[in-house]
Amino acid sequence: MEGKNKYMHFRFTLRIPKIEKIMLFYYFTMSIWRENLFTHLPGGWILCPATLWFLILLTLIKKHRCLGRYIDILLFYLVIFGLFFFKFWENPEMSVWLTRTYGVLNVVTWGGIYSYAVIRLQNNAMDILGVLKKTGIVLCIYYTWRALEVIQNGYWTYTQFDVVRHTTSNMSWSYGVLMAICFVSIYLLREKIRWVIIPIFVGILGILVYGSRGTLIGFLLGILFLILMHNNGKMKLKNYILLFLCVGMAIFLLSDTGLTTVSDLLKNMGLNSRFIDSLLNFSFSNFEETSNGRWIIWMTVLNMIQNGPFYGYGVYGERNIVYNLGMRWGYSHNIFLELLVSFGWLIGSIIIIVMIIGIVRFFVKVKNKDERLLFIIFLTLSFELLLSNTLWLHVAPWALMALYVNHFKCTHYTKMKML
Repeated sequence: MEGKNKYMHFRFTLRIPKIEKIMLFYYFTMSIWRENLFTHLPGGWILCPATLWFLILLTLIKKHRCLGRYIDILLFYLVIFGLFFFKFWENPEMSVWLTRTYGVLNVVTWGGIYSYAVIRLQNNAMDILGVLKKTGIVLCIYYTWRALEVIQNGYWTYTQFDVVRHTTSNMSWSYGVLMAICFVSIYLLREKIRWVIIPIFVGILGILVYGSRGTLIGFLLGILFLILMHNNGKMKLKNYILLFLCVGMAIFLLSDTGLTTVSDLLKNMGLNSRFIDSLLNFSFSNFEETSNGRWIIWMTVLNMIQNGPFYGYGVYGERNIVYNLGMRWGYSHNIFLELLVSFGWLIGSIIIIVMIIGIVRFFVKVKNKDERLLFIIFLTLSFELLLSNTLWLHVAPWALMALYVNHFKCTHYTKMKML
């Protein structure tokens, strides 16, 4: 009878994740769903983002009692829509960028700009970190599976600009691995789980061998911010100098010039590094990755800024010029140049200054370690925009903006309640 009572009191509970967490997980694994599920379905190109839109809508319905707090989400997307609408309305020649690769259709379907809504609708930083660390494990498994192809065949196979390519590197894979590293590092930084160092080390090695070295620049800068965040004023001036010198040297060694210098030194000493030589041979044989290719783009865009109107060319303003150089991506490969060419030297400079002040203000004002860690993670990911990608297709800058608004809006509402 006693055993029966024990059996009767046994309960099996299944905890269903909150809709905000489901939305967050889906968003940061959306590329996996798109590439492995939706591409095989009729209309999958729109079903993938539509699923996210549906989750955002459900979250807003759940928060219907306090929708006023999220009116900025509507205003944010209205501003973006207005910027693109007026640019394309007044410039019919821009219509090719509606469907061209890295064009407006990709802005809508790939969903970089949706990170603002996804992060804004989260309850707190602790919940976000809890979802992201688990997402990091999924991303690690996925990108490891993707790497099996290049390990077995010796090259990547992927389609770009409707052309099947076979290359020894894959920049998209590199930045995906960096995101996975940043997310799983939450286990190490927050919960002190040390075995996480293994996938982090393997990921860094994979980026060096099969990916883009430029990816690691953002990683190094992220480590720099982490050290500064945990410093708490204990470091002396000489420690700061040593820290910046070490990070600067590491970034230099990741460049073509740095690797060439190391290779020459080793050869002069009678030594030879096949690993370094292979990195150099890859870099100089792949025009997409060399600094020379970017240098042409940067000089062209800089010339547009200097000779153009002070109010800029509007969004996607440099696309046709860069495209005609043979660079089919069309974008500036640098966030500061993209802002200046789009909004002009006056407004663009103001936006850049506001961005920098906002980052500094966040680290000065925010004392919550979870919020600061989140900010550093997305700041690390956003460093990609210094060398590649475009503002309109990237997740990180809009996530940073949402984290900033989340903190200061929450502080504002807390103060209002106390009055």
